[in-house]
Amino acid sequence: MPTVSLHTSATCTHSPLTFEIAFRSPTANAWAHSFLRTLHAALVAECPQQASALVRRVARTAQLHFDQHPHPVASREACIALSVCGLQVASYSVLWQHLSDSKRAMALTEHCLGASYRAFVQRVCVPWVRKGAAGAANLHRQNFAQWSAHLYPDLASGNGYAEFFRSHGFDELSHMLRSIDSAWQRVAAELSSGPKQAHEPAGSGFSPFRFAVQAPHALPKPPCVMHLVIPAL
Repeated sequence: MPTVSLHTSATCTHSPLTFEIAFRSPTANAWAHSFLRTLHAALVAECPQQASALVRRVARTAQLHFDQHPHPVASREACIALSVCGLQVASYSVLWQHLSDSKRAMALTEHCLGASYRAFVQRVCVPWVRKGAAGAANLHRQNFAQWSAHLYPDLASGNGYAEFFRSHGFDELSHMLRSIDSAWQRVAAELSSGPKQAHEPAGSGFSPFRFAVQAPHALPKPPCVMHLVIPAL
């Protein structure tokens, strides 16, 4: 099982923040790194003395959710879905307990989810955008509903992440992934039709997407030079 050690600079401690995660997928591990790094930066600003301990606790709790999932997890999609859902539950529950403020815990968790998804879009989806129609089919598959369907293949609704949150007693977390999926599907549809720009309108709930597929820059035209010819006397 692949593991990854995360080292994040921490201004509030004398040593770097270090812990290990093992989510059976390089993509899932990278996602966790992005999520936890963003969470640590936010907590350093909010509660610097407890930031490192809280992030380690979130990481341990998320790993526990992953390891104790009752279904066999083998596919890349299932690993991504399970790790992301586990990170949300871990972050929200740990922060709620520490801050005694469910709204603040929700806001911090949503902030970290958005940051890690933006990083995923930049590293994985943007190269497909540049391929045009050749990468369009892949864009539609990059959503949580399809990934999390691998967690519960026999689920009639097919919405695995909603079932995960329901079974763990955190129904209120589903809206985050639902907003991202809704935004991404509309953007993927626009990109598939080949527009020069595609973005999610403001006010949709989640708007990290702004792609501009630019044509190669044309060579500048040579300057027009006027010559005044004066006959010699």
